[in-house]
Amino acid sequence: MERLSTHNKAFLILAIVVAVLVMAASTSMAQGAGTTTEPRDVVWIPLICAIIALLFCVYLALTILRKDEGTDRMKEIAAAVREGANAYIKRQYMVIAIFFAVVFVILGILALKRYLEPPTPFAFLTGGFF
Repeated sequence: MERLSTHNKAFLILAIVVAVLVMAASTSMAQGAGTTTEPRDVVWIPLICAIIALLFCVYLALTILRKDEGTDRMKEIAAAVREGANAYIKRQYMVIAIFFAVVFVILGILALKRYLEPPTPFAFLTGGFF
């Protein structure tokens, strides 16, 4: 049997922890099957799973950042890819900014004419940022 890599071990541990949390939730819900179950009884499970997933992402990111970048040729190719990606993102943000500005103005006009509630254009912008 081949040995598990560090990433596979971490993923396996993560999967076991999530499975235990899901079993705990189902057990607690089964015990309360005859009675009404409050949503707050199991609301902590997704929160814990999300925190574990974020910690696993941090672990993977740090592991990757510690690795060697490669040969000079590989670094040169990576720089070219990074430059292209940055140009793409800059263009994408410009198009999205124009779209949001136009829609914000349209929603603002509709709000001024009382077809929409006044906070609607600002809610649209807030939703766009997140």
